[in-house]
Amino acid sequence: MFEHGRFLTLEVRRNSCLDHSHDRIRYSGITFCWPDGRPVSTGVSKLCQVGTRVLLGKRFGGDRLLVEIWVVPTGEDAPRLDLPKGLRSCRLMLKRLGQQGVIHLFDRTPTDLIFDDGVDEAPVLQWIGLASLAANEEFWLDVFVKPV
Repeated sequence: MFEHGRFLTLEVRRNSCLDHSHDRIRYSGITFCWPDGRPVSTGVSKLCQVGTRVLLGKRFGGDRLLVEIWVVPTGEDAPRLDLPKGLRSCRLMLKRLGQQGVIHLFDRTPTDLIFDDGVDEAPVLQWIGLASLAANEEFWLDVFVKPV
């Protein structure tokens, strides 16, 4: 779909056992699985309500959804993606801190989405871009989700 983008095809499963609140932020538990049903080794197990809505939208009304999650490299001030109707993107920044990559919102606010060299599978690290980042390096990306 996008010449310079990367995507993973994953099944997103709702996991209410992982739901919780912290500092007035409500999190929805999520389990990511490969299309063949195997769980993805990743430290990402929750999304805040805003993240769930932005990335998965109204389509995620049930317990499972098979999706392509796209990462498109961009710049902090680059024009927004021109996506087909019904798809939304979110501009984020990944910053490497040691063996971890912390996702930041467009205003540089750090989130609880953390990728880790010692936890996440190699395809996940390559997809998100952490595998190619040096210490303290930043990588701006647009993320969008397309149902399969």
